[in-house]
Amino acid sequence: MGNKTNSLATKAIAAAIIGLCLMPTERAIAAALVTSPLTIQTANSGFRGFNCLVTNAGSVARSGTVEIHNGLNVLSAVSYNGLAPGDVSGTSAEFFSTGTPIILAFCKITVDPVSGEKDSVAASAIRGSLLVLDPNGNTVANAEAR
Repeated sequence: MGNKTNSLATKAIAAAIIGLCLMPTERAIAAALVTSPLTIQTANSGFRGFNCLVTNAGSVARSGTVEIHNGLNVLSAVSYNGLAPGDVSGTSAEFFSTGTPIILAFCKITVDPVSGEKDSVAASAIRGSLLVLDPNGNTVANAEAR
């Protein structure tokens, strides 16, 4: 009888642990959108830098982050809080004098879900893109966040 009791106790503990792991958390994990990387020649190219922009295409205010990455390095980052429907936010990274003749960059945008919302719904409310700018601030290339 002792083995059966131990087995039931072990199963009960395992079920409790699994139940705790599956419980919804107070705050959902943010959904993430990422652009395709853009490779830009920086040495004597005349390009000014990158802009990563986010637009709230949904019907409620949104919060999250906008980051421009160069591989594992974050070139620029900003949080947007309570971004109203139709409003735009973003960040930029201007080129600086380095020995690197080429920069590969991408934009990562996170979107915090509102209470009870799935990540996919939160992500669909945001549109974003990475822009490459010429010296006059004109867009010469872009990549859409997905």
